[in-house]
Amino acid sequence: MQKQGSLKKTLFMISILTILFSLSGCNRRIGHGVVLWSDQEELSTGAITDILSESKIRKTYIVQVKGTKDRFELPLWRVKFFEKSAAAEEFAATFEEWQPIYAFTTKASLPMRERADASSERVYKLREGQEIKVLNRGDMVEIGRFKGYWYEVLTGDGTIGYCFDAYLTVYSLNDKQEMIVQNEKDTSDPQLDNFFNSEWRPEWFQDMLSRGQIDLKLFRPDYGLFLDKEAGTITLNTPERAVQSTFDSVTRIGANRYDFAGTSFRITINSENFISVQYKHEGLEISEAFISLKADINELIANESERREGLLAAFMNRGPEMSSQAYGTILFENSGRFTWIDKSSLISQQILTVSSGNSGRVSFDIFPQTRIESHYDAVMTFHFDSGETADFLYSIRDAGASLLYVHPRYIEKRIVTSDQFFDPIQMYFTFPDKSQFSEGKESDSESDDAEILAADAEESAVREG
Repeated sequence: MQKQGSLKKTLFMISILTILFSLSGCNRRIGHGVVLWSDQEELSTGAITDILSESKIRKTYIVQVKGTKDRFELPLWRVKFFEKSAAAEEFAATFEEWQPIYAFTTKASLPMRERADASSERVYKLREGQEIKVLNRGDMVEIGRFKGYWYEVLTGDGTIGYCFDAYLTVYSLNDKQEMIVQNEKDTSDPQLDNFFNSEWRPEWFQDMLSRGQIDLKLFRPDYGLFLDKEAGTITLNTPERAVQSTFDSVTRIGANRYDFAGTSFRITINSENFISVQYKHEGLEISEAFISLKADINELIANESERREGLLAAFMNRGPEMSSQAYGTILFENSGRFTWIDKSSLISQQILTVSSGNSGRVSFDIFPQTRIESHYDAVMTFHFDSGETADFLYSIRDAGASLLYVHPRYIEKRIVTSDQFFDPIQMYFTFPDKSQFSEGKESDSESDDAEILAADAEESAVREG
């Protein structure tokens, strides 16, 4: 009897333990969780779960959705863990706003930061087009030229960090799975628009304008950087080279730098009127500066052409011929043609050869250097039909003109660099009909005229001697 009583007691205890074990098995859990980013159709992002177990080897949780018997195995990073149910429910309520929100990047190597701060340590580098899950958003801030938000985000391999939305497209999906962009912003770029809408000329155009010395052989409408946004072409044309490329798109790669995809061209916009252009040509890296002119280039060219016509007209109005006892007679025509008679002295002084001929055309496309330009009216070049040329710094007075021969060695890039020569060749010419000037001229003018006449007589005497 005693043995039977002991057996019954043992069976009773086993039954109790079995029931307790069964009850504890139904409710056993290690914590609570909220699903941050579900990869399973039956499990919603944002769902509150019981976390039943954790696999250290597989790095996963076994979770059960509250109020159901549905269990799922999820990577640890897809679930936010809480020890208390109330904390999980509080987070889920906050997360509800962001539960359907995702984003993708529009720029390669976009950094994710440890904190919502541009100077914070980078924890991840996003690929262009990479999809991420939005967890939260901060207040609007301004970083450089951008206004936007720092988003707390989760990558598809479990990294959490912060990303500024300048290069993020944040979106949700509606019932039809259509994307609704949440951070629509003004994508216009006034700086780039100004670049496309401006005419860009080589920087030395401005140098010519500043000096008042426009070389019409270089100051041409076809020299510059030309853009056709619709056709997608960029054309660079200078005296040294001509390059044309077709671009697919224009990408901003810095605060003021742009890359023309499909070409070697990169543009740095230094200011509204000044840019630097980097490109490759025949295997060489080249950098050139361009400026935007406010004035119309054709009008500037017309003004310079008119100025040169005025220089010729000064000789026509006082001549159209001028004579020197030592250097012969020059006859000018309105067309710019000239005839130079009895110029044997130029031949003996090796300015010209015997085969130079007597006629040709004059031009005014060479300039005196700034430090000497106040001493002269301009530089006149005689282009003989034979191909020979002779350049002169000159000054006009009422009685005539003085010409100082300039050897080619003193001309660099169409600029006369000096008027101090070891053996200067100075010529004095007089205009006809001096009596047309009134007898009451001011003494300075009479002095200039007398000086020219005296110099001409002295020059002739020297030649005859």
